[in-house]
Amino acid sequence: IEELKKAADASCPQDRRIIAITNACAEFDHLDETKHNMELQQGAAMALCKVLANTPLSEQPQNHDSDSVSTHTSDDEVRMIAAALEMVFRGQMFYVHTAYDSCGNRLLPLLLNILERAENGNMKHADVSILNITKVLLYLSRVPDLRASLVRQDGMLDAMKRVATSTLNPEARVARVRIIANLV
Repeated sequence: IEELKKAADASCPQDRRIIAITNACAEFDHLDETKHNMELQQGAAMALCKVLANTPLSEQPQNHDSDSVSTHTSDDEVRMIAAALEMVFRGQMFYVHTAYDSCGNRLLPLLLNILERAENGNMKHADVSILNITKVLLYLSRVPDLRASLVRQDGMLDAMKRVATSTLNPEARVARVRIIANLV
């Protein structure tokens, strides 16, 4: 987590950010809820939010061609951050709520923006990013005290309505319907 916090600095070179995110994914890839709680307590979600805010793709929409190495690297970086966020938000509701309180106002708009871009086919490995972001939203929607805040977030309801029109893999579609059920 300390490595992620250093990578969150805007002056951190992209290659060091990618190494930190890769290491975070390896560290967070487990099913131990107690460890996820500890990761959330130690600021993993906040650090990942800051890293995401510093990625070129999360700053502005980009139309890119298949030869753009830096854009593909940014797409990969966003995909890995979404995966790491999905992993750490597997914690208990109390810790998810606390993490959201510290970074949700910054994180949610970034995730919804990336989700829309991925659904429009403007990202490499869009299906993986869509699934991981959808799972993060599902974990947040399980916390009763966060539901009103989630519904009020610009773009959240639009993202949920797109379940009917977007081409989603079955797991992402089911997760999106579960989010809707939680928010109702």
